[in-house]
Amino acid sequence: MKLLIYIGQVIVLSGLLYGYYHLFLRNGSFNRFNRFCLLMVCVLSVLIPCISIPLTWPASGSESQGMVRLLETVYVDPSEQQPTGVPSISLPEQSTVSWSMILTVVYVSVALLFLGRLLIGLNKLRKTALFYHYKQVGNVKVFLTKEAGTPFSFFNIVFWDDEVDLQSEKGKQIFHHEMIHVQQKHSYDVILTELLTIIYWVNPFFHLIKKELRVIHEFLADEPAALDNSSGDYAELLLMRSLRTKQSLVNPFFHNQIKRRIAMITKTSITRSRYARQFMILPLAAVLFGMVAFRLKPVRVNSPGKKELTVVVDAGHGGFDPGAKSPDHRFEEATMTLEFATLMQSLAPEYGIKVILTRENEEAIGKTKQEDLMNRLRISKEAKPDMFFSFHVNSTGKADAYQANRSGFDIFIAGKREDMGGKVIASALLEKLSSVYKAEKVVKQRNDAGVYVLDQNNVPSVMLQCGYINNQKDLEFFNNKENREKVVRIVLAVLLDSAAT
Repeated sequence: MKLLIYIGQVIVLSGLLYGYYHLFLRNGSFNRFNRFCLLMVCVLSVLIPCISIPLTWPASGSESQGMVRLLETVYVDPSEQQPTGVPSISLPEQSTVSWSMILTVVYVSVALLFLGRLLIGLNKLRKTALFYHYKQVGNVKVFLTKEAGTPFSFFNIVFWDDEVDLQSEKGKQIFHHEMIHVQQKHSYDVILTELLTIIYWVNPFFHLIKKELRVIHEFLADEPAALDNSSGDYAELLLMRSLRTKQSLVNPFFHNQIKRRIAMITKTSITRSRYARQFMILPLAAVLFGMVAFRLKPVRVNSPGKKELTVVVDAGHGGFDPGAKSPDHRFEEATMTLEFATLMQSLAPEYGIKVILTRENEEAIGKTKQEDLMNRLRISKEAKPDMFFSFHVNSTGKADAYQANRSGFDIFIAGKREDMGGKVIASALLEKLSSVYKAEKVVKQRNDAGVYVLDQNNVPSVMLQCGYINNQKDLEFFNNKENREKVVRIVLAVLLDSAAT
């Protein structure tokens, strides 16, 4: 999704900036500025969406004040969460192919086709250079050829039509034209725009810019003829020798934009508004930069005199106890829960919340399972928090193959003590989380085996199970950074709202 948004922003930015160029700068007599302008349109369109400058402001402590509707609470047996008799269902074909993968394959395939076209063009130039002999003129190699479309230049190489006498007046004019292409390094622009149209082939404005830059190159190389009294003869030369070239990477002398070139070299008037038109693209670029680069982020602040909300966040399992594992052993519950917990700690200051982690790395906090659980509870009680929150990942009994029967969020509260605050938080969480992914419709409790860190705590406590580790759709969703951030932000907002009510 982020990639689609980025490409969309690149298209919009390049479209608006090129639109200004087309309306106010195109066909102006300031060709050097126009060349620079088009190149900057490309660079800014690609870079601005990559820049993120957060702007924060204090927001109210609650998005939705008032009592949250309490969901039904049910007791569940631990065996119900991890049944041993339910067969696992393997769905490799349905779960491994997604629309995002299909779109990625299509996008890359088309880009490779454009890349192939570029490589074919470069190979043709290489073969031409190998077939003909050249003369060294300064740092420029001049190949005398019989190729159609010559003369043309590419970097410091000029491919010359051997039927054109280099010593004639017309030959000198053409050669001087090609030398300007070489000296002003127009081929760098050509390669840059070729690469841009390969990577961003869906952007029509980059294709237009590539075409327009070729015309600007010809205007720049034609300028010497426009500055002296030979503009009429030069225009006649263009008309008489107008040819087309099949080579798309070079700067051919007889370019197909003959009409615009003749109009440009015979142009004499310079309007006084040229500087205003050039200048006005800067405020436009600045406005677009501000609209795209600045990210508005509200920062939750507590009311004056109110103490900071403190939450102990527990990343389930760790160390000798990795928890549940995906059937392909690529993912472990302990690693996934730690990613959720550390992300919550990093985002919590935006909501005016202090987060204390029970574990900050992959290690457990005890030598045995019992010691580990007791240490987690000790950390919570010593911190004297307002709430306790635990991340876990679910699994069915047979975790050696993927299944599709169970999916989504589950939420547990203490089953061996009365915890109305935990039920309020859990109910609100289920309602909010169901807007981003599948979630159970009831809050759950365990009254037999219980959940130690929930039952033995003395503050509102909730355990959130983020999907099933043996469900491929759940793995795809919860291992996406953008989705994890959505989940964590919902948790933080609900905790803050619950503290305010």
